[in-house]
Amino acid sequence: MHRLALLGLLLPLPALAAPLPTIAVVGLHQDSLTPDQQERASTEIAEAIDDSHFYQARVLGDLEPNLHGREQIILDDAFLGPGRALLDDGRLLYNSAQPDEAVPILTDATKVLRLAMATATTTRDLWDAWFLLGASYNTIGRPKEARRAFEQAIAVEPLRSPDAARYPPSLIQRYEAIRKERLQLASVLTVTADERDTRIWLNGEERGTVPLTLTNVVPGDNYVHARSPHGFFAYEAVHVPEAGQKRVDLRLGEPTLGYPAEGRVARSRQVTGLYRSLGRRLGVDLVLLGGTVGDNLVLQLYSPRSDGFSQPLSIPCADACGDEAVDALPELLAGVREDGTFEDDNHAALAAPLDVGANHWLARALILPPRAEAPETAKKMPRWLTWTLTGVGAAAVVGGTAWGVSWALTDPDQGKVIVLPP
Repeated sequence: MHRLALLGLLLPLPALAAPLPTIAVVGLHQDSLTPDQQERASTEIAEAIDDSHFYQARVLGDLEPNLHGREQIILDDAFLGPGRALLDDGRLLYNSAQPDEAVPILTDATKVLRLAMATATTTRDLWDAWFLLGASYNTIGRPKEARRAFEQAIAVEPLRSPDAARYPPSLIQRYEAIRKERLQLASVLTVTADERDTRIWLNGEERGTVPLTLTNVVPGDNYVHARSPHGFFAYEAVHVPEAGQKRVDLRLGEPTLGYPAEGRVARSRQVTGLYRSLGRRLGVDLVLLGGTVGDNLVLQLYSPRSDGFSQPLSIPCADACGDEAVDALPELLAGVREDGTFEDDNHAALAAPLDVGANHWLARALILPPRAEAPETAKKMPRWLTWTLTGVGAAAVVGGTAWGVSWALTDPDQGKVIVLPP
């Protein structure tokens, strides 16, 4: 009798029926791969996970019911969420009469929220951060820094005024005086794109289709998004001059989740926010994240149950890294418990410092979701439902540490669970 079949006979009946832990495979952060190449690599990784008989994989197509209607919520939670947390801390310090301590926190908030504009549909949080930073500088007697912060706030939301019930009249008067000056220095912004009928958003507000000439654009950093009728995108942070003209020629391409932050820790926090947001909503036990850092492929797992990451695994990889990822799966999963958490020596505080914008397959799923359901007769069975019950008995109770055993003992012609009559 085959060794896996014998193992299946030795397991108790409740274990035979236990569901296998699920792993979401959502693409690789590797900029050289197109979305289609990332999808193929992810499918190969998912098939290898399924073939282990200890886990069930889910790719983005399988996860669409969990994503549908939640795409912008995921993006806002992932990218605006960290900036909002910093903003709340800075607001608390300012309201507690600690403006000097609020300044560095609010400065960090503006940096995080500016990066988040790549996927955000509103600049409201960014205005809050800039205004509170200006208010903090103003309170501690640094008027030049206060002016610069107020000018950036006015650029992203020129019509918004501070709440008179929350801020002193002198502060509001100073802000309004600066706003009047900046509006008088407004410029003309011309936007073109390499596809006709491309729609343009400026600071989260739809403004028309290209070629587009926008007047009365307040000088400072403005955020331009473009979307073509064929689903191509562009995003650019544009610095508009005072009382002048600015031309932006957008090159449309695949959706992106934005630019990587500067520094390894900041990049890690970006990726951490993304996978935490995904993990809360995908309905799986683990999420696989991977991508290139320099000349290495880095793989890691996120556990929604424990809200933690596994230790990253780094493998040399010079080109497309799908095969390397498949080969590394046994080692990556060796430190995973049956409940989707990690062994005590397999924890990391943050995600690996991947390029958050290099996973174009995931970006397409979140930014360009399916517009309509396919007819019922045309729907395909989800990939994971075609997963066979080969070796389920062994898989039900043996955790990640037995992965290598299963991998070594199975092949395409083996692994059937045989149940003998009593």
